[in-house]
Amino acid sequence: MKDEKLDQILGELPKERALEKFTEQVLTRLTDQKRSEQYPRKIVLGLALAGAILALFTAVFVWWWQASKKDEILGQIMALQAETQELRAALADIQLRTFQTQPVLYLGGNEQIDYVLDMKKYIQSRKTDSKRRVLPVNYSGGSL
Repeated sequence: MKDEKLDQILGELPKERALEKFTEQVLTRLTDQKRSEQYPRKIVLGLALAGAILALFTAVFVWWWQASKKDEILGQIMALQAETQELRAALADIQLRTFQTQPVLYLGGNEQIDYVLDMKKYIQSRKTDSKRRVLPVNYSGGSL
């Protein structure tokens, strides 16, 4: 519809008089409606802000917790490395003392046979990486 035709139709409608306080009531109603709409908006905005602050604090806490755990894990790794070095040094010391005092390791036995391991040959066989790690040794009585 064109504006002219609409104006003509509206002009043909009967004229009505508004109540005396009509404009005032409409404005009051609109103002009250805006106030009632602002109240839930404030609540929603407040809750959103509280949620954002909570998310920020949570992120900071998780970051701090992971950083402290990382330091703790690094400390444990360093302690394990130090302990490994100590154990290697102790093993080397034991091996050195074993070779100096007794090059043969007694494994056990019974009344008929004794089992011993010649440590020098064992170490040599490991260095050459032969398939047989323990070589049989002929032993005929006597003391070690």
